[in-house]
Amino acid sequence: KHKRRDGKEEYKKPYKITKDNNTTISSVSVDFWSPQGFSSFDEWLSSRLAKWKLSYSWNKRKRKRIQQECEEVIHLSAHPGPEEFKHWLCVRHRQWALLRRKRQRLRAENQLKKPAATGGEASSNNLCSGGASNGCEDQASSFPTCAAKNQILPPEPFSRIRMRLPSCSDKEMAFIDEILEAEEEKCRKRKQRSPLQIEKFFTASEGIPDDIIILCFQYLERKEHGKLLSINRGISKSLKDRQIVWKSLCPSHWVLPRRPRKPWHELYCSRLRKEHDQHQKRWDDLLLKCAAVLDTADLLAKIRKYVEDAEKDFGFDVNYVSGVVCERNSLLNLAVIHKRHKVAKWLVESKGADIETSDRGNFTPLLNAAWVGDRAMVRFFMQRGSNRNVKGTQHYSQAIAPPGFEGRTADEWASERGFPDIAKLIKLGL
Repeated sequence: KHKRRDGKEEYKKPYKITKDNNTTISSVSVDFWSPQGFSSFDEWLSSRLAKWKLSYSWNKRKRKRIQQECEEVIHLSAHPGPEEFKHWLCVRHRQWALLRRKRQRLRAENQLKKPAATGGEASSNNLCSGGASNGCEDQASSFPTCAAKNQILPPEPFSRIRMRLPSCSDKEMAFIDEILEAEEEKCRKRKQRSPLQIEKFFTASEGIPDDIIILCFQYLERKEHGKLLSINRGISKSLKDRQIVWKSLCPSHWVLPRRPRKPWHELYCSRLRKEHDQHQKRWDDLLLKCAAVLDTADLLAKIRKYVEDAEKDFGFDVNYVSGVVCERNSLLNLAVIHKRHKVAKWLVESKGADIETSDRGNFTPLLNAAWVGDRAMVRFFMQRGSNRNVKGTQHYSQAIAPPGFEGRTADEWASERGFPDIAKLIKLGL
């Protein structure tokens, strides 16, 4: 804003564009781009133009499609068709480009944190953007410099890192940058969010009624209720004073005393603990019964009857592992150990059993299949995307591994056990 000759004030445009022999020359009177992390006005203008183009509706739809492909979990079947393989390859390419760009942004962030070089010159690094077909420019520097004062400015915010990365003609890389920036902004807001003060919430003097507290307790699992008494002394005292809350939380099938000899919170927590122990004993007994059947033969009908009846009676989960019996092996791990193919396939395909479940030695079903040399089970889990980089320290039938032992992968255990063909199969990922 400046004054004219007649004394009136007017706003002056920050830049003007003149044309001379088909050449565009831009001159700006105010240096507003340096504090934002740009070296020139043209760089700022090009970045704003690119951001404006990305806000088009068709570009937003394309970005949404790329984000869905990056988040999609896809596995290749045993005999994929041309269209299925093409879709799988496209999704994996997007995910690979996202991971590569994330590593580049991390390297750029580390360079921004490094101290500037002596003499007021910022150190530069050559970064190549992933997925570009026409190449890229090397334009990464650690700290921006102010041309007016010739001083090194402090590191700009992390949102400016995308402008520091090499420019690329591939629009998909710009969409990936926007997806990563949105994730980083969510993480930044989550870290800046102040912790919830729940002490005032449970205090009776604040005027919060007991029925509201009961509704809040219903959103938590029952085993978490007793942990609220261990947060601090203030919350513990406030909750202990609300005896009506603890009495209302008791299930209807409990036989409650009319005049309890101990406070309601102690009665509630002790009853919950006793009920949990009885519940766990029933699950452990079922796990032992199924383990005995799997040790005998591949009796799928019997295992199905046991599991389905237990699911109806007490909500049994096929992914359950016990800290007391079976060395923390789930039903799927026990089926793979005994080479029961029908039971293992039924658990994965019909019951949705977790193929990454592990025992006390971190042995997954793939590691157990490699240990016993079961080629069919190895291929079955590899086709479903089982992680072959998991390291197992010891098999459940062996002694505890020494403290310095870091474990072996599935192909290494197969080679150790004398199955080189299976080790090669796992290593190639076939």
